[in-house]
Amino acid sequence: MILETIQQNYHSFTPKEQKIATYIMQKKHLKNMNITKLAKILSISPATITRFCKKIDCANFAEMKINLVDESTQESIVKKNNIFDAVHMFYATVMDNTNKLVNSQDIKETIKAIVNAKKIYIYGVGSSGLTALEFMQRLIRMGLNVSCFTDTHMMLISQSLVTQEDLVMGISSSGQTTEIVNMVAIAKKVGAKTVSITSFIDSQIVQYSDISLIVYSSKFVNNTSFVNSQFAMMFIVDILTMILLDDKEYNTVMQETIQSVLGRK
Repeated sequence: MILETIQQNYHSFTPKEQKIATYIMQKKHLKNMNITKLAKILSISPATITRFCKKIDCANFAEMKINLVDESTQESIVKKNNIFDAVHMFYATVMDNTNKLVNSQDIKETIKAIVNAKKIYIYGVGSSGLTALEFMQRLIRMGLNVSCFTDTHMMLISQSLVTQEDLVMGISSSGQTTEIVNMVAIAKKVGAKTVSITSFIDSQIVQYSDISLIVYSSKFVNNTSFVNSQFAMMFIVDILTMILLDDKEYNTVMQETIQSVLGRK
């Protein structure tokens, strides 16, 4: 599928080609668009667009347009002044596309890694750091031995503690966040199990991950509005924690921690 190909190879594109990719992923079609018009909109040359087409296995611009029409199920009818529909469309698009990308075998392998780990280290910075903290809190409530690091200085301190019996999880939407990539790479080097949650299969973090859970990038829906970029990441966190809670022991510990918190209020 052309849209899937674009997301998988996004980081291999040149900056100008990434402009084309982002535009296509957001629009999902190029209806009534010719190559000259698109070039003008993006302030690039028609030749750049032609090269991009060939990189995604399309002979030319016309073939790319046809393939996009075939994949596009329906156009958005959201009105610009209806913020409620706009936000709903954003989340629905991210959810639907992430659901298509989720690999059930990778989820099973991640669950196995979590259960078998002596200790779990979760890393994330910025918005991804908030997702990492939420994931840590859920796992702690189930009685799992887990730490979360969102500060780069503390990450450096923690790297000497990781052993081959541990699990290291890196959360990075771009998959290129230097601090997170470095931590996963170090963990891989010492023999620890490594898992990443990212939007790009061709990103650096994937190179050092035993398992990569791929989600849909919010930038392909809208990269100008102030909306939750972690929604797809939390979808994965929800899936993992819900599967873990099917285990009677984890569920019991979770209920005990909830009662303990409620009893203190």
